[in-house]
Amino acid sequence: MPEGHTIHRMAKDHEEWFRGKRVDLSSPQGRFRDGAQALNQSIFHSASAHGKHLFHRYILSDTSDAFIHIHLGLYGKFRSRNIEHQAIVSPNCRLRIQSETHILDLSGPTCCEVLTADEVKQKCSQLGPDPLRDDGDVELFIERLAKRRIPIAAALLNQKVIAGLGNIYRAELLFEHRINPLTPANEIKASTARDLWHTAMWWLALGVKADQIITTLDKASAEDHIAKGKRSESLMIYGHSTCLKCESPVETRSVGNRKLYACFECQIGS
Repeated sequence: MPEGHTIHRMAKDHEEWFRGKRVDLSSPQGRFRDGAQALNQSIFHSASAHGKHLFHRYILSDTSDAFIHIHLGLYGKFRSRNIEHQAIVSPNCRLRIQSETHILDLSGPTCCEVLTADEVKQKCSQLGPDPLRDDGDVELFIERLAKRRIPIAAALLNQKVIAGLGNIYRAELLFEHRINPLTPANEIKASTARDLWHTAMWWLALGVKADQIITTLDKASAEDHIAKGKRSESLMIYGHSTCLKCESPVETRSVGNRKLYACFECQIGS
């Protein structure tokens, strides 16, 4: 499942491609036919993300607005098509968005639905704070951690605690801050939680810019990595068999129903 930086990058790209343009919406697969027909030939106003949720805002002919809410889940995928060749649409395409310059196809999402502005607000209110959003609230993150006894490694995957983090970022954050992933979330110090938040802000923002996860590089090295167009993700613990710090074996176990990578020699704090 894509992590939050990917969804924010999609929002950025989609807005760049379609903002202010009248778009044709269709549902070749048929499962979003009513929604596509209702918003067809409307103006694509903007795109935004909250955690792993993507929202497209459209302005209708009567100047009212409506939103398409998309959650990719495990299998959802966007594909940008070549407008010049009018690509043959896949029978699995849930939604096609087409302007004079771009075609974007969506297939396999967990959710693709039309919402009102109030429904979007309600949906977002059910999520935790997002470090990439201007309204991201570190104090709310600290408060929600303090109310949970589950392991911190599980809490960081809970989208009601913090929105946008996935399996890779949680392993990297806990390793970076030397936190034992099995520590109960309510035993994490407020200062430590604040450090986790600010590291997440930096890494996620870097992920949006690089369109990949980078956690091992300082800011100058990361900028150089991006400028050279390198596509290899640079990770400290996730997917490794040996700890890069102490050379101990990296342990894997299931926490929060996902495979966790950790070094229990280095990660001893809370």
